[in-house]
Amino acid sequence: YLAFASVPNFALYAGHVVGVSASRLVGWMMALRFAAKAISGYIQGSLAQRLGIRAPLLIGITLMLVAVGWAAIARGNLYMVTFAFVGATELCGMYFPNYGMGASPLHLGARNLSLLGVAAIVASLGSAAHGALTDMFGFHASFAFAGFCAFGAFLLTLKLPAHPQTGRDAGEI
Repeated sequence: YLAFASVPNFALYAGHVVGVSASRLVGWMMALRFAAKAISGYIQGSLAQRLGIRAPLLIGITLMLVAVGWAAIARGNLYMVTFAFVGATELCGMYFPNYGMGASPLHLGARNLSLLGVAAIVASLGSAAHGALTDMFGFHASFAFAGFCAFGAFLLTLKLPAHPQTGRDAGEI
């Protein structure tokens, strides 16, 4: 969530890199985001069925790292590909709660999902952090912070079991 808070900065930076007002590029940004989200959703869902419910989390976080890296180095119209990577990342907002519910026994699912909601509230401070970093040090500082957060999320997600065992699996309902 902290890394994804950098998306508005990607949009603002587009005007500097592409050489056209960001407001004139918004339609293309959204089209690229949603097209990639549709394609990625099918792929990530298929991989979740084959590899377990952790797989789409790792894919989404990896794509966020790619988006951050691409945003930092791309120039001209190629910068717009950043928004396709961002779009492919967006479904992590659904896959994280899905993992939490899938890894929880039925009687603890609501509690665990509410804890994830509290984490999202704390992560909402990320927008202010990205804005402050950009104001003080420029867009690349925000991108670096996003990359740092995404890399940390990737490492933490690697610690999660790919196929979590819950009380449901043991017949406890």
